[in-house]
Amino acid sequence: MSSLASTLMGRQLLTGWACADSTIRVVDPIEVRPDLVFVDNATGSWALVELQLDKDEVKRRRWPLAMAAMANERRIDGDLVIITSSAAVASWARQLCHARGPLGTESILRPVILCLTVRTAMRLLSTGAPELAFFAAWSANSAHGPRAIKVVEQAVVIIDREPDDLLRKRLLGSILDVLNEQLVAKLREVLMKPGKRIENPALQRLNEEYEARFGPALEARGEARGEARGVAFGLLRLLDARGFQVDEATRSRVNSCLDLSTLRGWFDRALSASSVREVFER
Repeated sequence: MSSLASTLMGRQLLTGWACADSTIRVVDPIEVRPDLVFVDNATGSWALVELQLDKDEVKRRRWPLAMAAMANERRIDGDLVIITSSAAVASWARQLCHARGPLGTESILRPVILCLTVRTAMRLLSTGAPELAFFAAWSANSAHGPRAIKVVEQAVVIIDREPDDLLRKRLLGSILDVLNEQLVAKLREVLMKPGKRIENPALQRLNEEYEARFGPALEARGEARGEARGVAFGLLRLLDARGFQVDEATRSRVNSCLDLSTLRGWFDRALSASSVREVFER
């Protein structure tokens, strides 16, 4: 093999190569779980679908394995479809799997990319289909301001028409899963604006879904923030009472700190410290 490759390719094989058992056994029980798998038992055709919010190097390494396993099982090649609302993720996915051996053997996996944008959102919303309205809402991540809010609102209205109660709730919950935190916060800000009445029942249900899912955690976070502010207020009062001059930078540092253990440590040291520096620089 070494002589053949050297003569025909003009390249030298790696030294140390020797014949080995040609039976290749795949025994490592690696489990690969794409988000969705579609099969057509009549034709044998199949496709793997990934709903990709961010870049994921672990998935990147395992997609070729999933494709090979499915092709071996179904005896026919299939497709890998990646759906995302991020242009950066779409660009990453387009060039994700390209392996090259030392002699030039290449293995390339170039998936089908469906990049959701506000432009595609309009096409999806125009169908009036609740399932496609979910993808339209997801595409709002690529927009900003009122335009993004409008897309989500229109999508929620369409989803609210779904007669299947379970599917409707799942679609609403899925919207909260795929929207970025900034957009969810902006949507909540619009819905919860003082004096604003949520006239659309669909938006009210989305807000209720949010409260049911995140309400307890938000309440706990609010309580912790309130306790931290109380300790910070007490610490600054203590420093003032002891006659220390506390500059604005230090006051800002104390007021912005939400870590209770840190605040309590400062408070305990302030009880006996001889200077402000001794309180904070340990």
